[in-house]
Amino acid sequence: MFIFIQDIQKVFFLLLLLVIIGEFFSAPAITLADSAVITLLGEDADRYGHQRMFGSLGWGLAMFFVGIALDHSTSFPEHPCGPDDKEKNYTICFATFSVLMGAALITATQITFKYDFPPEPEPSTQEKQPPELSHEDTMQQQLAQQLNLPQLADTNSLPLPAKPPPPQLQVRITFLNFHITAVIL
Repeated sequence: MFIFIQDIQKVFFLLLLLVIIGEFFSAPAITLADSAVITLLGEDADRYGHQRMFGSLGWGLAMFFVGIALDHSTSFPEHPCGPDDKEKNYTICFATFSVLMGAALITATQITFKYDFPPEPEPSTQEKQPPELSHEDTMQQQLAQQLNLPQLADTNSLPLPAKPPPPQLQVRITFLNFHITAVIL
């Protein structure tokens, strides 16, 4: 009997871990879906409540009909122990879930988002003049020329040519009239 309780505890903690991991990764799904709906509504963002209402109505109707189908489902007649009156065949629940998740996947792949890219910087037509050298830098360069040692010239004080900044991707997300702008380097 003691071994049986340990097995139950192992299964419980394994299922608890799976539920926590699943909820961790599925938690942002509702927020992302709401953001997508508001983005798709655009200027008609005031219709967001209608979209949420019909989503809840569809969920409620689906659960109602799945519940009716589950109540009328038969147990497993081929089970070696024989069917029990209180047994239900939950295959209908998994099948309905799979079909609805497939439909949600197909619908989600059709959503297009608009991204705001920063404007390209215009190249300057003026070339920058090198800054004037200090008296010490001038003397050191003269000495390097006299001794014919170009490596003696101090190039650390001279400005290095500017490297172009790395390309950036700017994404703007609108959610409930809050604008979030992220710059990805």
